[in-house]
Amino acid sequence: MKNQADLKIKAHLIRGAFYLLLLMAVCAIPFALGQRSAIKQGVANAGLKPDVNLVSSTRTAAIDTALTSTGAAANGLLPSSAESTSRSDVPFLKPQQLPLPKYPSVCTLNGTLGTAPPGGDTGNLATRIFRPGAPTVMCGGSPTFPGNTGAGPFIYNVHYITNNTGSPLCTTVTLHYVSGGTATVNMQLSAFMAPFAAVDITNSARYLGDAGVSTGNPPVDTTFQLTVPANTQIALVVFNVNVSPAGQGAVYQIILDQDTYCQQGSPTPTATSTPSATGTASATPTATRTPTVTPTATATPTATATATATATRTPTAAPTATATAIATATATATFTPMPSPTPTSTPTPTPTPVPSATPTVTPTPTATVAAQEAYVTVSRNSVRKGQNAAFIVALDPGPAAQPITVFYSMSGSARLGTDYTLTGTPGQVTIPAGAFSASVILHALKNVNRSATMTLLPGPGYFLSGFDDDVATIRIRKK
Repeated sequence: MKNQADLKIKAHLIRGAFYLLLLMAVCAIPFALGQRSAIKQGVANAGLKPDVNLVSSTRTAAIDTALTSTGAAANGLLPSSAESTSRSDVPFLKPQQLPLPKYPSVCTLNGTLGTAPPGGDTGNLATRIFRPGAPTVMCGGSPTFPGNTGAGPFIYNVHYITNNTGSPLCTTVTLHYVSGGTATVNMQLSAFMAPFAAVDITNSARYLGDAGVSTGNPPVDTTFQLTVPANTQIALVVFNVNVSPAGQGAVYQIILDQDTYCQQGSPTPTATSTPSATGTASATPTATRTPTVTPTATATPTATATATATATRTPTAAPTATATAIATATATATFTPMPSPTPTSTPTPTPTPVPSATPTVTPTPTATVAAQEAYVTVSRNSVRKGQNAAFIVALDPGPAAQPITVFYSMSGSARLGTDYTLTGTPGQVTIPAGAFSASVILHALKNVNRSATMTLLPGPGYFLSGFDDDVATIRIRKK
């Protein structure tokens, strides 16, 4: 009996504990739901939003820091500094501009090189802007004119944009290559004061800046920033850095981060009106009419007219008097050749041979004295047994005014004479006068996983940048 009582007590205790736990669970669930609702309400009242902006701003800051740091390039995440200096004279070079974060496409101008854009113009340049490898201007600063290089013609297009606001605008300008184009497409974008004419390409006073690089091949976007003054129109000039017809028909976009440039109608190309101002100079030749005023000497024949008139009034008087009057009148009329001295020899002293002194030979020395940087690149990065690749030694700006011998040394794990051979005189290569570059051909003798590195050395007639473009490497790989 006692055991049965204990079993009943235990069963009641277990049942009671189960009910107690069930009751606590029922009470706890509404309490938890109430706390969750209160948290949501508090967030809504505080006006909090998801941290998309926080994540976005953090990511943007991280991208900007990574792109502007030299460490990224050193670690191979970005192109090296050598690749940031575009070399248009060697068509197979790698892209020259560091990839920049994509700016919002607030305003996009579309164009085809060689076809005049709406409100703009197209044509050929006799020379082009030198590319120093970095932007030549930043917002709030003054541009640094990098000078000119190369002999054209280079195809160009002009787009006009206007800041019609009452305050200056810091504007980001991005050139994006889309597709197409003849031969090697390698475009550059520079900003100038409006209106723009082809001769302005050498005018440092009208130059407003550019990215300092071209799109390269394969292409990358090039970007720079400049301040457009209030109520001011500027010209964006897109040109190919290789000689025409290179670049003809290339489709591109100019991306601007200010919407105001796309909220305008097509700008009135007032550029053409200014050349008509030169027509006013034709008004000055009317000064030549003033010498023709000298025929006022012909007024003297009026005196002869009066003499004959008086003679007719007195026919009955003395005919002899009329005879003498006619004689004297003819004498005075013959004296009119006096104006002949007017063609004074003053025009003859105007043989303007003095301008011949202006073409002084001083420009020619400046061309020869111009410093030229030597750099090296490769036609391909790797080869196998029996294949060739070229070390290309070039000048910037080119071409060479006279033959220039550039010295170099070879290093790397590949052995010269065993793993590969080189053409030409060992340790030097000569760039002929009038040429932009010269090549040293590497011929692979074996299939080995080794590399051959060419390093340029200082020498007379050229200088080195001291950056990565002084060195180039070709890898000899296995099959």
